[in-house]
Amino acid sequence: MMRQSLRVLLGICLSFSLIQGCASSQQPERRPLPQLDLPNQKKLIEQTARQFIAGFYNKNQEQVMGLSGYPFYMDDGGILTYPEEWKAALDYLFAMPNTYPHQIKSLQILTGPEIPSINAQVWSRLLELRYHQKIYVYADVLLTTPGGAFSEKVLLILDRDPDDLSWKVLGFFS
Repeated sequence: MMRQSLRVLLGICLSFSLIQGCASSQQPERRPLPQLDLPNQKKLIEQTARQFIAGFYNKNQEQVMGLSGYPFYMDDGGILTYPEEWKAALDYLFAMPNTYPHQIKSLQILTGPEIPSINAQVWSRLLELRYHQKIYVYADVLLTTPGGAFSEKVLLILDRDPDDLSWKVLGFFS
């Protein structure tokens, strides 16, 4: 009696393992995502960063919106999920009529592991936002105001748009 029960149990286990094997073999093959060829993308990344910074400091809302991806993180202003939210934030930011000349002194493309050495708090926030696997551009921008010139450091978060493979800015810290 016990042998018969054991045979039935082994038969059931064998059947389940065969079914499982067949089911797993019919799943499509998963291929790793292609690695980003950073050296070949460097020029496009820098161009996007320069255009975004120029649009922002020149208060060109259309240019800034066109280079933005979503959800957008606005320098401790929170996450803006929809273009309308970003437009409203830009309306507020650009309400002051003054624009000041700016000059990008330097741009440096960074990857995630390089961020903690620049600012550990920013890295912590990027991890929290799940923006820790993006490309970053660290810019040193010289602003000239009536009170004098000063340097502003800006960290842009960039990622590729999956539709057209262009680079989009997903946020910034300044």
